[in-house]
Amino acid sequence: IPQVADQMIKLQHLLQLHDCDVRLRFYTASQLQLCFSRLFPTLSVLPFGSSVTGFGLLKCDLDLVSKQNLMYYYKQYSYTERGEQQQFLKLLAYIASKFIPGISNTQCILEARVPIIKFHNRLTHLYCDLSSTHLTAFHMSEILFTYGQFDPRVKPLVYTIRTWAKSQKLTNDSPGRWISNFSLTLMIIFYLQSKKILPPMKKLFSQKGEPDFFNLSAKCSFFLTVNGTLKQITTSKIDLSTKSYTLYELLCDFFEYYIIFDFKIYGLCILDGVMKRKLDASPVYIFNPLEPMLNVSKNITTTELFNIKTQMQEAILAMKKDKLFNILYLLNMSPNDEGRDQKNVTSSNVATTSITSYKSVSTNRECDERENSINNVAPGEQSKSAAEEFLIETGIVDDTNKLDEIIK
Repeated sequence: IPQVADQMIKLQHLLQLHDCDVRLRFYTASQLQLCFSRLFPTLSVLPFGSSVTGFGLLKCDLDLVSKQNLMYYYKQYSYTERGEQQQFLKLLAYIASKFIPGISNTQCILEARVPIIKFHNRLTHLYCDLSSTHLTAFHMSEILFTYGQFDPRVKPLVYTIRTWAKSQKLTNDSPGRWISNFSLTLMIIFYLQSKKILPPMKKLFSQKGEPDFFNLSAKCSFFLTVNGTLKQITTSKIDLSTKSYTLYELLCDFFEYYIIFDFKIYGLCILDGVMKRKLDASPVYIFNPLEPMLNVSKNITTTELFNIKTQMQEAILAMKKDKLFNILYLLNMSPNDEGRDQKNVTSSNVATTSITSYKSVSTNRECDERENSINNVAPGEQSKSAAEEFLIETGIVDDTNKLDEIIK
């Protein structure tokens, strides 16, 4: 469906960080580094996470990491022990709150798995999280950014699926049993690897040899520049026949792929681009590409995996039953919080696209409302109100008139 691709691209443009937003984030990091460097001349403050991967949303927090640049004539203070990290971050928090203009609401969260300090920069209107020696996430951001440059279909697909997951309450800003945006993005990358659209992560390394995946400092030297990586891989290893997949086909096939995926036995490994047997009994196992012995989706419960598959089945039914499908229909499928856990979906629902099958995965009240909306409302208006409500509540889009551009 040609218009779906245009809608997904338009949705990406509405939600993504603009060039000015990205520059403001790098400026904030540079100003912090300038202030801290008076006491710690070898300290660098670098942005990572959604602010630099190319998948960030408007108004997202700024993730920062402090990194030491080795100089032989300075005493090394790159703390590795947890207690030393906590003391160092506590010192940075005190300096920021007392001596750096515009810094307020400083809060130390030192007992977390990754100790951080949170603060608000009133001059740039950004909420920041600063960690120490958390370089794994920094290098992972570089990998995600590189994948986002490989194919123009990657970013629209990621933004659409992330927005869909948030509208279905599958993701949550608070930690818990929910799937994270990072895990969801790795699922998308793995799916695109299975379609030969993206290469395994190993191909992003130089030809000097395989890096030691247990030595994070050694891995840095194995990354090629983005332009060199893209030119080398896209011209030799990527199957050009994959260019024929449309965004609509990829979106629909993504849902179908993970509905039938055998999560009981296999995990996802974007490092090699293949399924691998799980190392433990976690409901969902996604290998950390930089630390392969770790599972980045260990928090997801069996119930939440069932909910994810349930919402994927509903998405497929909505996409296939209407030839005038609009991606805003996916945002309109807001789950009923009280009845969400009561839905009973079987694998046979996936192959059926009739309205009767759709009722089997929804409450009667929801089905009646959907049938009435289908019969009485024009396709372009069917999902507009719910989509507006979702985007306004989350603060992603301030002007509701922008949604008209997606519908067109």
